[in-house]
This record gives sequence, structure tokens and C-alpha cells, in this order.
Amino acid sequence: MFLGYILGLWLLNLVVIVTGDANPEVCSACVIVVGLVQQAELQGQLADALKSHCPGGTVAQRACYAGVDRLMMGVEEKAVPEEICLSAGLCSNPQCQLFKNWPVKDLPEPLPDWPTTRRMLEQHQKTIYINRHGEKKWSLGCLNEQGQARSEYIASSVYNGENYLAPDAIFACQYDDPIDCERCKETVTPLSAKTGLPIVFDYGYRKVLGGNKGAAKAMKEKLKTADTVVVAWEHNNINPLTEALGVDSGLLDSWPESDYDSIYTLKFDAKSLELLSFTKSSEGFSEKKKSNAHSSMKSVTKALFIDVLNTLTDNAYDASSVSTTEDFGLPKIALPYLAVANLKALSSSSLEDSECDRFNVTCRLDAFANYHEPLADRDGDVFSAEGKDVLRGTHWRGIDCNDKDASIHPGVSGVEEEVSGQDINCNGIFGGNETGTFESIFCDASDPRGVIILGDSATAHFHVPPAWLTAKSLDFSNIVLKVLDELDYPQCSWGTGHADPEDCPYQHPVPGIDGVFSIYEGMRQRNRCNTNDYQNIGVNGARITASMNLAKSLQRDTVRDKPALVWLSLMGNDVCNGHEGFDHMTTPETYYEKAMETLRELDTKLPSGSFVVTPGMFDGVLLYDTMHAQQHPLGTTYEALYDFMNCLGESPCWGWLNSDISVRRKTQDIANSLNEVSRQLESEDFQNFKFLFYEVPWKEMFAEYAKSGEPLTNLIEKVDGFHPSQAGNALFAQNFFGWLEREHEESLGGTNPFNDEIDSIFF
Repeated sequence: MFLGYILGLWLLNLVVIVTGDANPEVCSACVIVVGLVQQAELQGQLADALKSHCPGGTVAQRACYAGVDRLMMGVEEKAVPEEICLSAGLCSNPQCQLFKNWPVKDLPEPLPDWPTTRRMLEQHQKTIYINRHGEKKWSLGCLNEQGQARSEYIASSVYNGENYLAPDAIFACQYDDPIDCERCKETVTPLSAKTGLPIVFDYGYRKVLGGNKGAAKAMKEKLKTADTVVVAWEHNNINPLTEALGVDSGLLDSWPESDYDSIYTLKFDAKSLELLSFTKSSEGFSEKKKSNAHSSMKSVTKALFIDVLNTLTDNAYDASSVSTTEDFGLPKIALPYLAVANLKALSSSSLEDSECDRFNVTCRLDAFANYHEPLADRDGDVFSAEGKDVLRGTHWRGIDCNDKDASIHPGVSGVEEEVSGQDINCNGIFGGNETGTFESIFCDASDPRGVIILGDSATAHFHVPPAWLTAKSLDFSNIVLKVLDELDYPQCSWGTGHADPEDCPYQHPVPGIDGVFSIYEGMRQRNRCNTNDYQNIGVNGARITASMNLAKSLQRDTVRDKPALVWLSLMGNDVCNGHEGFDHMTTPETYYEKAMETLRELDTKLPSGSFVVTPGMFDGVLLYDTMHAQQHPLGTTYEALYDFMNCLGESPCWGWLNSDISVRRKTQDIANSLNEVSRQLESEDFQNFKFLFYEVPWKEMFAEYAKSGEPLTNLIEKVDGFHPSQAGNALFAQNFFGWLEREHEESLGGTNPFNDEIDSIFF
């Protein structure tokens, strides 16, 4: 349902885990959702969504419906969202106001669309849904009363075109044994009656009926004329059927005897019928049966939040990034790296040595991938093969051109190629002539080096699409897939951006930049031998106290690998959290201690000749001055949003995003004191690298951009009003790289005179 997507957004964005009544994260979600629903005139959808989650049973259902109706009276009358949520018991502090001027008179216009191609979503797809038959009697195996109720529920509430696509064809497993009855056929009989579609009942798992492979072949044949196929099958044979349809067996857990609720969803390309994705979700019938008969409006709303979270976190996986013909040795789908399956655990996870707030999504998501290493990595060298981009894959680190050999990966010195003739370092340069390998001819004398970025959400390029929160253009495309990259875009970031512009968030004009520009792109333009040698170990919520973990995730060998230009970039989290007061901010003493621990760790991993650069922390006073009076996509001002989150105690940065100028200035003073520690680190000696501190001229950078005639708000993310936007990332990269070229060109390695020849032969 539409509301489900809205709530799903906020559950993902806020990482809402409902633990009690009227807690701050539920309050903020309620106010924002109710505000959006009213602005977008979606009151009817809100009521339908809430009532669909009411419990069964006449008395309980009537009580629940009455509660929904009471809530909807305020919504229909367009009452202030905060008051509606207070009356529903989901907010407790009447002083916390987001929409200070309600209703919003002039709704924000849609912002420029981020031109992501969304290839998987835009191309026409075919779908197969696989269900288990309903609950059965022990005698004869026909459906029992609960199984019959489930079959009716499937017809009315599952394949209704809202929760799941309506079918164009229906298959049911035949048992060829009277004792088994026809429970699969019974399960989809009400759906057949509702849609007028016949049930294809010619196949079964027994060989005499064609077996699972024969059934799979028939289903894919049906996809040539049908867009959506619904299947009811015997549970011990669902996995074999799913494998026969192309899903890797490593992604399939055994189907529990007690599980009648799960649904497998397989997406296929409409033309080639190639498998695109595989996900696991639920019908929702079992949870509906378990609902408490005494649900109030408050508990119904919370149950809705939890149900949407469960739906969005049920073993989603992008099968397009997994070979269906090659065994990559992938673990089961429940691995902690699997982002979507891990959201529930975030409520109890926390960043080592840090304070995490529920609203501070950039902090909560740090636990998302504890080791910041890719899911798809057959040889264990922390690099993924081409096409395996999300889940810390090639969006984050260079492509592994041989994922079966850990000695072959980006960054390896080209010396070994003289012996093997292989592309050992995956930079695309291989082979040779009578004078030697092309690697030695084109690269050895050019001082090639890689780019490694260690940092926080600004390093990873955290981004929430404005279309998710703009009433005139609500669009939730790709919401779950974005979570697989932790709502980050490292492939578009200032450090390791390498993607095409159409695969990145919308970029406002930046003078002197056409397309995506990054430190990595600048290095590659100087020397094509640097191609594919990048690592982005940006972690949402990271601060100096956890930077040792970032350093440990770095892949470099002091002997075999090339030198690297490393950025240790922590732009705000050491002074940013939701706690009121300054006690939770990192002290200069702690900053120095943890920074030195991290730098010493880097000294054991980086090859000689490397450089480590730390840019100064951001100017939070400049940030607030740029954004506070502007209109947020929700229709309120950024100042109102900042104050609302501070009132709830859920701000991502109490100190900087604060209407009290004295608080902002003191916070900036603390940030400046940490910058001074970084400056002092330049006097420290390290064996394998030189340390550089860059005092970023933030005010001058912003002032120069303003001369172009573009508004400064272009440089900041529209939804959170906190992180650098795509244009901000490009501007940062331009400034940072320009400083290195002017002041420390030796850190960039050489400019390769053979670039044109390399391009003509290899690129």
C-alpha cells in the first residue's frame, strides 16, 4: 500500500524499532507521515492501511476500526499533525512542533529529479510468486479451517494489486496420490474464482508429473504470455522448484515445517526471462491471527510500523549480483552483511566507543556491516567481482578481476605481471610485446598509487531522495535496494566517485565540473595506471574513537602493493549527536589518543611512499546559516525541523543544528580544537607515510560558489539539511584535489605520458 511505502521509508530512514509508547522516534515518524498524507490528499489510503492491520474477531475489529475512525477525524479535518499524534498517544511533548505554520500554504515544488536509471525498476519485468499451501488436516491432507481462511485471505488481501501484483496465471502442485488431497489447488481456488483464471494443475514434484524442473520450465514458458504467475507448492519442494527457476541454492534456507506464511518473489527480465532478483516476504496472515484482541489505536499503529519493518526486512536480496551458474561459495542469506535482513538488529547495536541516537540514522547504520567488507567475495581479499556492486561491493572498492585468487586484486604492484603476464592489479592493462609487459612499459615509471578513503557518512555520501518526502512528487522507487548500500552513494562521492552521472543523485551546476568528479577520478586522469584502485571505507556515524576499525578494514600490503593516498576524513560526528550539552563531544586528548592509534595501524599496512591526509571538520555555523531559513521538502523550514528534532532529543547534531547561536559557536570552537590536534599531528613521524592536515577554507569555498549565481543550498542535502549534496561532493573534490596539486603534488604520484596510448589500447 502507498502508506506502507511512506512508513517503510521512515522505518528505514529513522531505523524505528518500536519499544514503548510515545517514544521520540515514533513521534517524529507519526508527525511526518501524517503531515505528508494530508498534504498529498491521501487520507483514504491512510485509513485503509491502518484498518487492514486491525485484528480479526468481531469485537476487537470494531474497537480497532473505531480507533482508526477517531484518528481519521483529525486527519480529515486537516488538524495540526502534532496534535493528531498527541491524541493517538504517539507523541507526549506538546512543545515539540514541526509544522509551526499549519496548514502549509505553498507546498514545495518537486526538486530536480535525481536521474538514476533504476535499470531493474524501469525495464519491464515478469514475476513469479511461490507460496506454500495452507494449513492441512492430518488425515487426508486437505486444508483445515485455518488453511481455508488463509486461502480466502490470499485472494482478498495478498494478490490484490496493492500488496502484491494480481496474477495472470495460477499454478498448483499436483500430488498424484489421493491421500494428499488437493491442498495446493484448494489454497488458490478462491484466487482463481476472484480472478476468473483457471488453475494449471498438470505438474507436480513427482517425476511422473514432470518434477520440479518440468514445472519450472512450464512456468517460465507461461511468462512469455503472462506478466505475473502465482504458484502454490509443497513446502519440501519449494526450494528445489526455486532452484530450477534459477535461484542460487546458497541463498535458500530450509523451509520450516511451521511456516505457511512466507512468499518467494522471483523477478525476470521480460525479454530474456533472465532472473533479475529474488526476495522473501510474507503473506501477513499468520501475524494477523496472532494480533491481540484488545488492540487500541496506539497499539494498532505500532503494529503497523512493525509489520512494515518486517515486510521490508524479510531476506531481500538482489539476485542480479549473484551468478546463477557459478558457485561463489556465498553464505546463507541470513549473514550479518545482508543489509535488509539486519535492520532489526540495529536497535540493540551501537558503534564502539560512541553514542548512537535512534534518529541519528548515520550513527545507527554504522552497525549495518560490522566489518565494512563485501558480501560477495569468493577469495576473501575484500574485493568483489564485476556486477556485485552493493553490500560493500564494487560501489565501495575496485573490481576484482579474478575473484578466485586472493593474490589478484586492485592495488597490487605491477612487478609480478612481468612474470605471469596476467592483469594482477585489475587496472585493465595486461599483455605486452617483445620489450616487456604493458604494465612495465606504461606504468612502472609513472609512480602509480591508489585512493583509500576512511571516514563517515559525508565520506560515504549519505543521501535520501527528496522525492521520498515531497508531497507533490512522492516517489519511493528503489527504497529497499538503496538500503543495501546503507543509503550511501560511494560511487558518486567526493573521494571515490566513478559512476556515470545518471547513476548518481541529481547534481546542480558546479563551475569547472562536468559529471562526477572525485579524488579518484582526478588521480585516474593524471595516470590511467591508477584505474580501478580505490577503496571507500566510509561508515555512517563513524568518529575518531572508532577509526581504528576503519583502518583494519583497509586492504593494502606493505610489500606487494602500490603506495596509496589515504584520506582520514571525519567531518562532524565527534561533535555531533542528539544529546543536549557538550559532554558527549570528543575531547582533544581523546582525539589525539585515538588518532595516533589509527595512524600507527595505518603505518603497519601502507606501502612506503604513501600519504595520509586529514581535512578539517566542517563549519557548522556556516551550515546552519546556509539552511535554517530555507523551506524543507516537507513544507516547513529547516530551522523548525532542527528545533523539532532537538525538542525530541533525536537530532543528528544538537550542537550545530541549533537555533541558539551560542550553542553553535561553542560547538564550532570544540570542532576547531580538534582541528588543531590534527594540525599538530603533522609533526609526528611515520615510517611508511607522510601525514598532512588540510585546513579547509569552508567559507571561502562557499563564497566562491555563490559567485556562480547558484544558491548555496545546492551544496547541502535537501532531506537531512546536514550532509553534502552531489554538488557539494563535486565541489569538495575539486577543492581538495586542487589543494594537493598546488601544495603537495608529490602525494598524487606522477602524470603519465602514456595516457593516450593506454586509452587507445585498453579503454
